[in-house]
Amino acid sequence: MKPVRVLIVDDSAVLRQLLREIVQSDPRLMVAGESATGEDALARLDEAAPDAVTLDVEMPGLSGLDVLDRLRRRRPTLPVVMFSHLTERGSRATLEALCRGASDYTPKPTPSEGLDAARAAIRTQLIPKLLALVKNGSSDAPAVPPPRLVKPRHRPELLAIGASTGGPNALSQLLKGLGKRFPIPIVIVQHMPPMFTQWLAERLTRESSFQVREGEAGGALEPGVAWLAPGNRHLVVNLSGARPRVDVTEDRPENSCRPSVDVLFRSVAALGPRALGLVLTGMGQDGLKGALALHDAGAAVLAQDQATSVIWGMPGAVARAGLAEEVLPLDQMAARVRVRLGMEEETL
Repeated sequence: MKPVRVLIVDDSAVLRQLLREIVQSDPRLMVAGESATGEDALARLDEAAPDAVTLDVEMPGLSGLDVLDRLRRRRPTLPVVMFSHLTERGSRATLEALCRGASDYTPKPTPSEGLDAARAAIRTQLIPKLLALVKNGSSDAPAVPPPRLVKPRHRPELLAIGASTGGPNALSQLLKGLGKRFPIPIVIVQHMPPMFTQWLAERLTRESSFQVREGEAGGALEPGVAWLAPGNRHLVVNLSGARPRVDVTEDRPENSCRPSVDVLFRSVAALGPRALGLVLTGMGQDGLKGALALHDAGAAVLAQDQATSVIWGMPGAVARAGLAEEVLPLDQMAARVRVRLGMEEETL
């Protein structure tokens, strides 16, 4: 296998050197080029021929967002990992980048971190992301059992969604596709830190017909409302009262994730066949055990396909385990949900 070629774009010479050392420390990666400005990166794109790009969010001249927009026009599927400080300003810009098509992000080291600690933290996060993003675009499609096309025995009463890498864009497209007057509540886990989930909820509310809210204790499950797990807290469905509600917990992380899709799906499984689970693009296997719980309870699970996933980790794990009744392109998933709810006729 040829090494993954990485183009490093950052106006800081210190950070370019740090990223260069990290990339060169792994034999599966190599530095395809370095640029201190967005203009230079775009000019050298064809010559460098990168398989992936690390892109600073805040740069003089063309900002990271401007560079991303131009990259996406020239290379729509080129993996781009944003590199930014998780200050309020940097976090908002990073979320904007993710919603404009960035593949993922890695936080920059803080001034209080020592060089060795910063190098270790970035290496731990960045290298797996680069390798997974490039692998997802390869032509080696893993074997997947044929979908179990089961006629729904019950009309779903709750839609539960799990997503990670590539999720902000996928969630936006899905919610738009579900349309107005959607008749059941929605609960969502998107792997993100606290500041991000607040702004993601605001953005999804602006872009869709749903009121997307961060999860809170006692939040009512009702049509037109989508509850998003707050960063660093689990979201669960509580069925103990007269009416189902959402709750949040600070229980231990699962799959190194808090919020975790597994935690949400297990709580939703108590609804049995009245629940419907969707597993969207994301790295890792969070959601696999939860999908098994839904399946065992008689609920249907749909998974996003590899071709439309930024990373086919989470949905791929569910599909390979034979837990997905259907494996669908993202642009068909909303219509499929609407069919299962009796909102429109079968077209797939």
